[in-house]
Amino acid sequence: MIENNKSVIMRKNENLRSENARVKSQLHKVQTATDKLKSEHDTLAEQNKENLIQLQNLQKTHDDTQLALKRTEIRYQDLEAKAQQLKTDLEEQENLRRIFHDKIQDLQGNIRVFCRIRPPMKDEGNKQLCSILFPDENTLEIRKARQSIFAVSGKPTDLKQEFVFDKVFPPETGQSEVFEELSQLVQSVVDGFHVCVFAYGQTGSGKTYTMQGSQQDHGMIPRTIDLIFEKINKFKHCGWNYEVTASFLEIYNESVKDLLCSNSSCSYELKFNEGRGVTVTNLKIMPINSAIELKILMEQAHKNRAVAATDFNEHSSRSHAITKIHLRGHNNVTKVVYNGSINLIDLAGSESARTSSAERLNETKSINKSLSALGNVMLALHNKDSHVPYRNSKLTFLLQSCLGGNSKTLMFVNISPFEECYGESVNSLRFAA
Repeated sequence: MIENNKSVIMRKNENLRSENARVKSQLHKVQTATDKLKSEHDTLAEQNKENLIQLQNLQKTHDDTQLALKRTEIRYQDLEAKAQQLKTDLEEQENLRRIFHDKIQDLQGNIRVFCRIRPPMKDEGNKQLCSILFPDENTLEIRKARQSIFAVSGKPTDLKQEFVFDKVFPPETGQSEVFEELSQLVQSVVDGFHVCVFAYGQTGSGKTYTMQGSQQDHGMIPRTIDLIFEKINKFKHCGWNYEVTASFLEIYNESVKDLLCSNSSCSYELKFNEGRGVTVTNLKIMPINSAIELKILMEQAHKNRAVAATDFNEHSSRSHAITKIHLRGHNNVTKVVYNGSINLIDLAGSESARTSSAERLNETKSINKSLSALGNVMLALHNKDSHVPYRNSKLTFLLQSCLGGNSKTLMFVNISPFEECYGESVNSLRFAA
């Protein structure tokens, strides 16, 4: 009995020891898990602390950024206001520049006449020169090198003639110096005014050289083309965009011909349109994008011009050649629109009917009639007559919208330096003076 009880007790003790070992094992696991959790808790607590610091830093950065953004917005608004003010000031200054430039041109005269004496060519060294003096930049004195004998008195006569112009260019004057005087009128074209530039004079007096020039020394037309596109590009920063068109025609024996058209069967008529002035039916008006493009067309037109031999020039131009360049400027900011144009006219050579061959007599009469009509129009405009006889020739009828009103007109009177041309030179000078 006792043995049995002892055996039972021993088994219970063994069970208790096993249970105790199991509990200790579980307790150890729990302790290990607890330690791990505590470690994780500590890690999370540290991370949380770091995250809190980062959050605080981010909040500060956000606040600083918001403050900087607010300051930037204020600065932007301030700069935008200043930019708008500068733009307004620029528009006002540009408008004032245009007004003052036009007033200066008006003070100089809306009709100006320049005289240019061409130098002798290398193969003309044996020709007798006139005596030409230049007392000042506006005055020219011309006389024959040899005085003539008056038939009645037998005394020598003084054939000195004096003429005053807006500017006189001696033979040594270069193309660039001449163009300086024209360049101010090119600015007027960009500003929306109409300009006419004529080259007038006897055959062989240098009209075409003045207007066209040579490959080495460009004349007024190619220099005008270059300056127009230079100014167009310059004015882009002020909000200006320009559309450029050009046409080339000649008037020969009171007939109009398009110098860009190879079809000789085309007919051209001058039509007066209210608000548009005089237009030419069937005339090619070419859109232009660059100075080079316009110069190519100019060369093409120049080759198609009517020429013939005269006593003074083997290849004399027998027509009035008109290069018209039209500009339409639109300002994207102010919405202002300008329409300006420049007509560059190389007139047919003027010469006395007495010196013309029989073959060219009618041609010469037609040229002189047309030039006389131009002179009458210029005189009427100068005298501010109530009636201006524009319709007396096709040349003046075509150009009437570019001659009157606030238009600007410049005439180059070209003369030859030779004594054999003395009479024609004096006639040209009288015409222009």
